[in-house]
Amino acid sequence: MRNIFSAYILPAILIGFIGVLGFGIVTKTQKHNELYGDINALDEELTRIEEENSKLKAQIESFKNPETIDREARQRLNLKKEDEHVVVILPPDEETIEEVTEEKTPQKEDLSFWQKIVNIFK
Repeated sequence: MRNIFSAYILPAILIGFIGVLGFGIVTKTQKHNELYGDINALDEELTRIEEENSKLKAQIESFKNPETIDREARQRLNLKKEDEHVVVILPPDEETIEEVTEEKTPQKEDLSFWQKIVNIFK
């Protein structure tokens, strides 16, 4: 009986124990690698947020200057000083562009016979 135990059962128990330990080590290693990746991602996010924070602090410092406040009020809020006049140049609308292009390009009926021939070969 002792011979069977030492020949088959003890090695099977040891192999099973080694297998359980190996499985535990593999799962812990995978969890460690996953956490390490999370730490790296959080470090990158922290760096990005710190850069954004420093930019915002610089912007706060710039708003302590009255000239900056005046410029931003003009640009964002369309404000002006009491004694100044503002000129706004608007882009032309579609209808105006079409009218101008129609006036500049001669109509096909207005072209002479030879102009029509030249336009065929263009």
